[in-house]
Amino acid sequence: MASDKNFDRQRDVFPLPFLNEPGFDSGKQLSRSVRRRFLRRLKTVQWANDGIRTLNSIASAGAPRALGPGHRFPKAASQAAERVAKCYFDRGSPPDDDAVREGALGELLASSSVYTTERQDIQPYARDLVSWPSPGTTPLNVLDGVPEGDREWLEGWEKHLLRDAADFAKESEKFESHRVYCDPALFNVPTKYVKFLKELESRGMLRWRRAADGETGNLGIFFVKKKKNGKLRIVFDTRKLNLRFIDPPSTRLPSSASFANIECNIPDDAHIFFASGDVENCFYGMSVPIGLSDLFSLTPIAASLVGVSSLDGSPIAPQDLLIPCLTVLPMGWNWSLHICQLIVSKVIGETCDRGRLRR
Repeated sequence: MASDKNFDRQRDVFPLPFLNEPGFDSGKQLSRSVRRRFLRRLKTVQWANDGIRTLNSIASAGAPRALGPGHRFPKAASQAAERVAKCYFDRGSPPDDDAVREGALGELLASSSVYTTERQDIQPYARDLVSWPSPGTTPLNVLDGVPEGDREWLEGWEKHLLRDAADFAKESEKFESHRVYCDPALFNVPTKYVKFLKELESRGMLRWRRAADGETGNLGIFFVKKKKNGKLRIVFDTRKLNLRFIDPPSTRLPSSASFANIECNIPDDAHIFFASGDVENCFYGMSVPIGLSDLFSLTPIAASLVGVSSLDGSPIAPQDLLIPCLTVLPMGWNWSLHICQLIVSKVIGETCDRGRLRR
């Protein structure tokens, strides 16, 4: 059968088609109420298209494929887009206040005891349930783990990863009225917070430095229940921290859509093998340069409570405040996944037969 070069066949549900934005004759006079209804509908359509764009991006691992001029969407894709649109229209007009969106995590985690009943995976701190590296662990230095071509920009992260001063100031305005979220089960009991910090230190995840005047820390902490084993994953509220950094490149990860798009043309007696794996506590097994660690700061604490009497050979008074600093990649930092994937991909490439490896 002859192929039609102008026909771009789509086998998967994704990408979903975007909604058509409503239009009107700019030369036509509209009453105030009609104009308000039109603008309200336009904003909702644009909001829904933002959601569809996000879904398409997730389904294609952050790199949506280009659609040809003859592209036709399957019925299932159109129906899915209609369903998404209905959800947005049922929700009502999109929020206008950026602070509402910026404070979404705080609201999501809030309830009578701070935790919401709608998020059953958010759990209070329980030491014996936390999934963390073994005591005495020595994390891998990320500078030694990334490919050679990436080491230079990571060594000069101050020049390559940070926002410029004006951009940082603009982004910081969005967070002025918010605070990082800290698990009350952990932070409302000082002795529990102290023991948690010492646990992190014993696992090579934390170091100390002096607190600057008025310094409060860039990170909050909460815990998410893993689905498979019920353990608690340590997650950091990095909204304040991420304001300092530019967005990382898209990180290509395997997805259900990726597997659905695999096509093979092999002999009948051939075999295809798939393998998957997981690096336990992956982010927390990778250490960062000292300068980065200084920015990965937690809530300060008195030196006497954590038993620190000197730093770098200088005495520390018992009442002096110290900043606990993560020495590893925080789960939630916008660059953690990208750096981690660079290292894991390098290890796989060095371990496996490159001639038979497909990424």
